[in-house]
Amino acid sequence: MRKRACDKCHKAKRSCSGVPCAFCQRRRLECTLERPLKKFGRPSKHIPAPVVKETDPMGERSVVLSDSSNTSVEDTNDSWKHGTVVLRQQLSYHFNFDHREKAVLEQFIDTGAAVLFGDRASTFLQAVIPLAFSFNCVKYPILAIAAASGSHIAAFRETQKYRSLAKLVRRDTVLQETGTLAMLLVVLMEILMGDGMDSTTYLDEIQKTVSPVSSWLARQETYLHQVMSDLFFYYQSLLGYNFGVRNAEFRPSSFKLAFGLDQGTLQTLSQIRTLQKLKEQTSLSLNEFSQFATLIETKLQTTPSTTHLGAAIQCACYLELCRLRPGSDLSTANCLNALLDSIKSIQNPSECQLLFPLLIAGTAATTAEDQNYVLDRLSLIHNRLRFPFISRYQDLLRQLWRSNESLSTIIKYQFPGLFIL
Repeated sequence: MRKRACDKCHKAKRSCSGVPCAFCQRRRLECTLERPLKKFGRPSKHIPAPVVKETDPMGERSVVLSDSSNTSVEDTNDSWKHGTVVLRQQLSYHFNFDHREKAVLEQFIDTGAAVLFGDRASTFLQAVIPLAFSFNCVKYPILAIAAASGSHIAAFRETQKYRSLAKLVRRDTVLQETGTLAMLLVVLMEILMGDGMDSTTYLDEIQKTVSPVSSWLARQETYLHQVMSDLFFYYQSLLGYNFGVRNAEFRPSSFKLAFGLDQGTLQTLSQIRTLQKLKEQTSLSLNEFSQFATLIETKLQTTPSTTHLGAAIQCACYLELCRLRPGSDLSTANCLNALLDSIKSIQNPSECQLLFPLLIAGTAATTAEDQNYVLDRLSLIHNRLRFPFISRYQDLLRQLWRSNESLSTIIKYQFPGLFIL
C-alpha cells in the first residue's frame, strides 16, 4: 500500500511522515486523510476523446468525436454524475492546464455548464470539453465563461485574461470543425459579457467558411455537430430579435440558454420588433397595422401557459405589443400590473428565467416602487449567475429612467452589443 501525505501536508505540498504526521503533532493540529484516492492508469473511455480523421477529399483533416454508443448521456442522473467524474479524471492527466485553469474548468464541469445549458449540459460537456484538452482556441473561451461567474476580483482579472486569449487564438487551428466551434464559443462568451458587437461578424465568417451551414452541420451525426448546430441557429434567432438581422439559412431549434428565451418566443418578439420599425417608418396604414398586430396577438393566445413563469414571459410579450397600439396607455398599465403580479407569484426570488420579464417590466415601470422592485430581483439573479450582462441590464434601466430617450436608442448608442436573452 502506498504512503500518502495527510490533507494539510498535501495542500501545502510538503513532505509528510504519515498520519498522524510530525508536523501536525508539533502544532497540535488535527491530522486527517479524507481526500479521495485518485486511481492510477489511463482515464476511462466512456467519454469519447476527440479523434482526427480524414473527411475532405482534398486532404483537409477535420476533428470529430467518436460516438460508438447511441445511448445519450442525458438519460439518467447517474450518467450525468458519471460523465462529470470521468471528465474531471481526464483533466487531471493533461499537462497543458495550470493549477488554476484546472480549478476553473472543474467548476464549469460540475456546475457551470448546467447553469448555462440546463438539460443540454451533458451533451455540451461530452462534445466540447475533450476538445478543450487539446486546443487552446476551445479552452480559453470556456475558461472565460467559467471564470465570469466568480464573485471576487481575481475572477474578474482571470475572465479578462482568458477572454483576450480566446480572441487571440481563435484562428490557431486549420481544422474546420474546431475553428467553427471556437468562433461559436467566442460568440457565447461575448454575449455573456454583455458585449456581443462582433457576433454578426463571427457568424458571417462561419457561413463563408462552411456554406451552406445547414447541410454542413447535418453532415455528421455527432455530439459536436449537434452542439454547433444548436448554438448557430439559436444565435440567428437572438440576432433577429435584438438587431433585426435576417439570415437565409434558418432552421428551427429547441435549444436555448437555461435562463433565456426559446426560439419560438424570440421569433414572436422579432415580429413585434418588425412591427415597431414599420410603425416608426409610417410604412403601414392604421388598418394594416391592426391586422399585423392581431396576427401576433392570436399567435400569443394559441400558446397558453400553465406555469407562473410561462405566464410572466407571455405577459412581457403582450406588454411589448400593447405599447405599439395607438392610445394604449391604459392597456399598457394593465399589462404591466399583470406582468408584475406574475413575477411576484414566483416564490424563488432568484429564478433565472425571469431575466426577460423583469427587463421588460423595468422598461415600462414608472413608479419608484416598481423600479426598485425590478432592480432588487435582478440583483438576486445576478448574485446567483454572476455574468456581467446582468449588471448591464441594471445600468440600462437606470439610464432609461433618467433620460427621455427610447430603449432602442439607448441600446444602440450606449449599450451596443448587449443582447436581450
